[in-house]
Amino acid sequence: MDAELLATINRELEMISQTQHRLARQKALLQEQATRLRLGASPIAVRVALHEAAALEPGDLRAAEKVWQPSLLEEAHA
Repeated sequence: MDAELLATINRELEMISQTQHRLARQKALLQEQATRLRLGASPIAVRVALHEAAALEPGDLRAAEKVWQPSLLEEAHA
């Protein structure tokens, strides 16, 4: 058995597990905010909630930040 190869595989498995956990949290947050919007919540309030969540876990929502930029929300409601 190659100990170095096993260690590499175990590191990759751990990174995948952490990524899955992070994505599950992000998905739950986005689903919650989508529900709030469907139920009539203010787009501004939802955007603030998403930015607050991003501030608490900066790595989680960075890639999706553009989804709730003011200009994009205004265009969607025009």
